[in-house]
Amino acid sequence: SDVCLAPRFITKCVANLQYVVKISIGISVFKGSFMSYRIENYSQEDQDFLDNLFKVFSYLAAGDHVFVCDVKNDVSRWSKDAVDYFGLPDEYMKNAGMIWSEYIHPDDRKTFIDNIDSLLSGIFDSHDMQYRAKNLEGNYVTCTCRGVVIRDPEGRPKYFGGAIKNHGLKSYI
Repeated sequence: SDVCLAPRFITKCVANLQYVVKISIGISVFKGSFMSYRIENYSQEDQDFLDNLFKVFSYLAAGDHVFVCDVKNDVSRWSKDAVDYFGLPDEYMKNAGMIWSEYIHPDDRKTFIDNIDSLLSGIFDSHDMQYRAKNLEGNYVTCTCRGVVIRDPEGRPKYFGGAIKNHGLKSYI
């Protein structure tokens, strides 16, 4: 068939993720913040939700580097392993999109930025691309980044989260 089912599949995955997030936050294991770190001018309620959403993405990512961004407040949470491997400033960052883009290989950077801009402007609902990113040692490794936007009822991006598969790391089963 010439019909592409990917947009329908992605929409269903995003809807399922939104459902999982809503359900998971009500479960006691997901209540409250497990980090004492505070972001200046960021409410405890917003940080608790960001942390809970991060837990959901981390569970689904199965070992990949996880990130979740509160788009409105421009606050992101990144997995500790990503911070350590790439040498990112911290697990919690303001303006993480611009910070991360500096780690992207110069030949891949424009495509990455254009893709993220299209994602946040509503052209795309998901992000799935491969690029090279610089690790702490200064070497570029190939990564595949997959993420989704969760939108508010008016269709504006509220959260952007996903996982980065680092092809430079060995995986063990």
